[in-house]
Amino acid sequence: MSKVKEIVAMGLGAGKEEATLYKKFVHSLENLQAYVGGYIEAIRLGEDMVIWLNEEGKLQNLEPNFSLTDREGVPYDLVVGNVLITGVSKAGEAVSLSDKQIKEIEKRFLSRNHLNMF
Repeated sequence: MSKVKEIVAMGLGAGKEEATLYKKFVHSLENLQAYVGGYIEAIRLGEDMVIWLNEEGKLQNLEPNFSLTDREGVPYDLVVGNVLITGVSKAGEAVSLSDKQIKEIEKRFLSRNHLNMF
C-alpha cells in the first residue's frame, strides 16, 4: 500500500473570484486530473513552482481563468479551466508550496485575471 502524499497547493477555479489554499491536497495523477477536468499539462512558474492545467482545455472551450503576461504586463496567452499551483522539487516532483512561494504567487497576480510569468 502506497503512502498518501498530502501537499499545500493553491487552486484557482475558472470563474471564481478568490484562490483557494489547500493545506492537505492529496497529490496523485487521478486527483490532479479530477481537479483540472482532464489530462494534465504542467507549466513551470519560475524554478520551483508548477501550474497544473487541463491539456485540452482550449479545445474543450473551458471557461477562461486568467491570462499569462510578460515582464511589461502584456498578455500573451490565456489559461482556461481550473488550475492548481504546487511547488516542485529539483527532481521534478510536486511538493508543498512554502509561505514564501504563496506570497510570490500573490505578488505575480497583477489582478485575479493576469499572472506575470517573469
